[in-house]
Amino acid sequence: MNFNISDVIAKYGYSEEKAACLSRFHIADVLFRRSTGLIIIKAENESLLPYGIYCDLLAYFRECGLDNVKLYLKAERQDLPLREIGLYLDEFRSVNPFFRNCVPLCGEDGFLLSYAEEEDYQKDLPRLDDLKLYFYDLGYRKGISMEVKKEEAEAIEIETKEVPPAPVVKKPEENRFKPEKPYYKAKSREYTEVKIDDLVEQMNNIKFTGEMFKIEERITRNTGSIIQTIYVKDEDNAVIVKCVESKRFTKEVLRENKEGKCAVFYGNYRFDTFMNDYLFEPDQIEFIEKENDLIDEEPEKRVELHMHTKLSEMDGVSSPSECVKAAYAMGHRAVAITDHLCLQGFHEAYGAYKGIMKKAGEDKPDFKLLYGCEMNMVSQYLDIVYNSTDEKLSDAEYIVFDLESTGLSTRHDYMIEFGAVLMRRGTVMEQKDILVKPPIELSTKIKNLTHISERDLMNAKSFADCVDEILDFIGDRVLVAHNAHFDYGLLNMELERIGREPLKNVVVDTLDLSRTMFKDRRAYRLGNMCRVYNIPYDEEVAHRANYDADVLAQVFSFMLKDLAKAGVTTFNELKNYQDENAFVKNRAFHTTVLCRNQAGLKDLFKLVTISNTDTLAVFGKANAKAGADSEFIAEPRIFRDTINAHRENLLIGSACFNGEVFEMASTRSKEDLAKAISFYDYIEIQPLENYRYLYEDRELFDKE
Repeated sequence: MNFNISDVIAKYGYSEEKAACLSRFHIADVLFRRSTGLIIIKAENESLLPYGIYCDLLAYFRECGLDNVKLYLKAERQDLPLREIGLYLDEFRSVNPFFRNCVPLCGEDGFLLSYAEEEDYQKDLPRLDDLKLYFYDLGYRKGISMEVKKEEAEAIEIETKEVPPAPVVKKPEENRFKPEKPYYKAKSREYTEVKIDDLVEQMNNIKFTGEMFKIEERITRNTGSIIQTIYVKDEDNAVIVKCVESKRFTKEVLRENKEGKCAVFYGNYRFDTFMNDYLFEPDQIEFIEKENDLIDEEPEKRVELHMHTKLSEMDGVSSPSECVKAAYAMGHRAVAITDHLCLQGFHEAYGAYKGIMKKAGEDKPDFKLLYGCEMNMVSQYLDIVYNSTDEKLSDAEYIVFDLESTGLSTRHDYMIEFGAVLMRRGTVMEQKDILVKPPIELSTKIKNLTHISERDLMNAKSFADCVDEILDFIGDRVLVAHNAHFDYGLLNMELERIGREPLKNVVVDTLDLSRTMFKDRRAYRLGNMCRVYNIPYDEEVAHRANYDADVLAQVFSFMLKDLAKAGVTTFNELKNYQDENAFVKNRAFHTTVLCRNQAGLKDLFKLVTISNTDTLAVFGKANAKAGADSEFIAEPRIFRDTINAHRENLLIGSACFNGEVFEMASTRSKEDLAKAISFYDYIEIQPLENYRYLYEDRELFDKE
């Protein structure tokens, strides 16, 4: 069945308001019950469905040939108007002789049914679970309750007081159950095997296999019985199993349930009114041996040098001991614990390693535990000026320029527009705007961002044909760009591709200059700097090279005036116009540090201490409206030079896609990549699957 919600919207001629109710509707799964011929469609949507749309969907499925169909819905938003509740209630009444003498009203957390007569209330009360099941399948997860009107309720309460309940006599612990007589499931009963993911409605006499991963217990007040809530998982889903102390499950039997055990669960799946959710009630739990799913069939085993545990904030879920045991179980020779910015996992990891060695006895396995940390390496200073000289700022002529390109990589992408402004003593003397035809097609993202289409570039020249015009305009003047790493880098890459010499001009990066001039700001995009100087900036027109170059020239003119007031007169002085906290504004790259020996372990502790004290990057308060005692945002960082000073007993790795080497390989030239690689002792090349989202979102050109 090929299903598209747009077909339903078109078939029934929904208005925009109605169509919005199905904006995120999709079918998650379809199940078939062979015994009854029922087809269950599991669907998900942002909100609960109005009754009319719900009926239209069922009619649509029937027209598609699905006569015996049931729609099981999950919805994020639980808002359902009282009118729609009434319509659904009417449908339930049409096939059930209950809930006909009541009125639905809005309650605190759901809706309630109000009765005028106690007799009607008592008649419908046993059927409340059926009504809850009906609304639960519709996606309604709020509560449903019943009440008699206030006057009658008070009278009932008085009558109840006249007949006090019989006192509960608590039996002695040893006489409540008879554990000496074990319980076995009836051999004549047959159980249908299912998976946890197939449990969508009330099902009897079924069995499934799963692993217990969490167990909670509580004691009832009246009888002191144990109620055990067991969370069970398989490869696809999880379910709650509820065991109550009884002849079937004595206290001794319940104590055998432990986290990590695997078992086959026999019983029934039903709706529990206390938990207001479906759960599994077992007849029997049969333990089975847990299969070892940690199998590495490769003849030459890998050694994991980059492992995060749950001590890495938002970056790991396993404990250090679990990681060590898993690596050993798969036959690896070693494993490195490299939590992000912390070393707290070493003690637990060593305990697990020591346990493995002790269990092995005299026949010690060839297995090592490596200690490390993934740190945030950062350059100490901002790159405000490249190729700086003693020339005065006031004497220089500036080419303020901007480039539009096919992407964000100087290595894999190409220029499509060159826009520039010649500025002398704060005055714009000349402007230049050139469209450049690239050798590759433009992506939709770039077309939308720059408003440049293939048609605009149809008659444009290639870079090789217009390079002389660009170089003649630049001459030996000072180049100014906002994020010169990219614009200056791409310009030189285009020159390299056609065999021309790279530019050696003095370059001023106004992005890093903004960071040192306006330390308290959090954003430094061109539009943000325009707002600082009250320069109009039109987001609709922006991201065209000529427009951005013109606006940047205005910003830079104001910057030169502020620099003159601060006493900065030459390019060398401008390069050093930053303080010891400049590193806070630099981008940090992940770097893995491993210990080679005991001395290296001591050096690693030193580096982590420095990163949390001397070079702790504090960005300001967590909340702009917070008071003086509020929490600050801070990140431990370490200088490249500091790592170099302590690297004798350490091994330095390039880390993941947040590392410097990956950044250089994907966006910069081969020369920049080679220079970056020279710093490291080893380079991490992680599985391609780790980077799927990058090439699927076209942040990188392709897999290769």
